[in-house]
Amino acid sequence: MPAAAEQTRVRIAEDEQSLVDPYGVWLAGKGDVQVAYAGGAALEGMADHEKDGMPLNRRMSSLSVDEVPNRLDENGCDAQVVMVTTALLSPEIAALPVDGYIEKPVERAVTVRIGVESGVLTVGTSLDDDVTWFTRSSPGTDVSITVPQGTAGPIVSSVASRLGNVSLFDTRGDTIARTNLGDVTAARVDGYLTLESELGTILADDVTGLDRVQTELGQIKVDLAGLRTDIEIGTQMGDVVVGIDETLDLDVVAESNAGVDSDLPLTGIQSGRRRVSGRLNAGGSRVHVFSDVGDVSLRMM
Repeated sequence: MPAAAEQTRVRIAEDEQSLVDPYGVWLAGKGDVQVAYAGGAALEGMADHEKDGMPLNRRMSSLSVDEVPNRLDENGCDAQVVMVTTALLSPEIAALPVDGYIEKPVERAVTVRIGVESGVLTVGTSLDDDVTWFTRSSPGTDVSITVPQGTAGPIVSSVASRLGNVSLFDTRGDTIARTNLGDVTAARVDGYLTLESELGTILADDVTGLDRVQTELGQIKVDLAGLRTDIEIGTQMGDVVVGIDETLDLDVVAESNAGVDSDLPLTGIQSGRRRVSGRLNAGGSRVHVFSDVGDVSLRMM
């Protein structure tokens, strides 16, 4: 690493754009991350020898990616190069001048678990192993629970998908709805909800209340009609819009590196471009709304 550098610089060489965001999530906070979508661009980005590491997809367009590590080696590049491949480690691949290999899974089975006990429903999906590298060919399972109008339906306790969207419509019960990669949606729910995704959008309206709402990469748009304790609503990257019931007694804090706006009638307000705080009505439970990269907007429901 050059002496003047303050953090590791990583260049991702990957032409499958659906993988770029997951790479970014796993490398978040570990350095300055840049992306090349073709072998030629990867070489250009490494030409200044100012990068410390590079995950490299073995099959890319423009320039045979088998040539990229050879060219880097010929140019005297001393970055750590890791080859990402769906192929088995053949002698041909092993002979390339790289520092390591990651096998990218192509096919995985999905297990679905559905349980009902004493009128409480739980639903979960999982892959057949602990793989964390997802591709377009990885199996996804969307889970949607809808209760017909006029029927009570079971109490929904938890709904989880390893890879896929999760939706709740007209359900009841305090529910944890979670996915690793996918969107989470809730509407007309009689209960308090925890809504989580690692990479996806979260939407919620006409629900009794919220306990927690968070995604690492994705937008959030929710209405807060009730809460039982302090609550965090936020994302690392994406815009956040929160509608708040005007009758709630809250201590409100909204933060964003991009910008914050609010039409809430707060008292004791402290306001700046990146942070707004104050009391709604008598004050009480703390609502923290945030985005590391994205706008935050607070509005009256």
